[in-house]
Amino acid sequence: MMTRLSLQNKILIPSLVTVLLFSALSVWLLSGLSRTADDLASLYQREYLMTEAAVGAQVVLGDLDGAFSRAIYHEDAGVRASFRADFEDFEQDMADVLDELESGPLTPEERVLLERFTTEYQELETVWRTGIDAAAGGDLEAGRDTDSDALEAWDTAAVTLDELAEGLVGSGESAYLSAAARYTTVRTSAIAVILLTIGLALGTTLVIARRTARDLRASSHQLDGEAGRLASVSAQMGANAQATSSQADVVAAAGEQVSSN
Repeated sequence: MMTRLSLQNKILIPSLVTVLLFSALSVWLLSGLSRTADDLASLYQREYLMTEAAVGAQVVLGDLDGAFSRAIYHEDAGVRASFRADFEDFEQDMADVLDELESGPLTPEERVLLERFTTEYQELETVWRTGIDAAAGGDLEAGRDTDSDALEAWDTAAVTLDELAEGLVGSGESAYLSAAARYTTVRTSAIAVILLTIGLALGTTLVIARRTARDLRASSHQLDGEAGRLASVSAQMGANAQATSSQADVVAAAGEQVSSN
C-alpha cells in the first residue's frame, strides 16, 4: 500500500507542477495579448484617427484660404459666388474635423493646442467672412484689404495646427515602437517559457520513468527473495513432514509387535 502511494505521489506531484506552469503561462500570455489588443486599439483610435483628423484640418485650412482668395480677387461675380459657396462647404468640413478632434482621446498638451487653434481659427474665419461679404456686396477693394490680415491670422493658426499634427505623428511613432517592443518581449518570453516547460515536462517524465523502473526492479528482487525463502520454508516443512511420517511408521510397527505378543 505504501509503495503504491509513493509511486502515485512520484507521478502526481511533477504532473501537478507541469500543469501549474502551463496555467501560469496561459494567464501570462492572455495578459500579454490583452495589452497588445489595448495597444492596437490605442494606435487606431488615437494615433491613426486623431492624426488623420489633424492632417485633414491642415488640408481644409489650405482649401479655405484658396477659396477665400478666389472669392475676393476674381473679377467675375458669378465665379466669386461659386467660390463663396465652396468656402461655406469647407467651413462645414472644418467644423466636422474639429468636432472629431475635440471628442477624441487627446493628451492634455494636445488639447491645449487644439483649443488654441480653435480660437485662432475662429478669428481667421471672422476676417475671411468680412472680406468675402464685402466682395459679395460689390466692394472688392474692401474685401481685398482684408487679405493681409487674413494672411497673418492664417499663418498663426497654421503654425499651431502644424504643431498639433506633428505631435500626433510623433506620438503615433512612439506608441508603435512601444507596442512593437512589448509584443517582441511577450513573444520571446513566451517561447522561452514554453521551451522551459517542455524541458521540465520531459525531464520529469524521464525521472519518473527511471524511478519507477528502479522501484520495480527493487520490488522484483524483493519478490524473488521472498519466493526463495518461501521455497526454503516449504522444503523444510516437507522434510519435517517426512520425518514425522517415518516416526509414525515406527510407532505403528511397535504397536503391532506389542499386540502380537
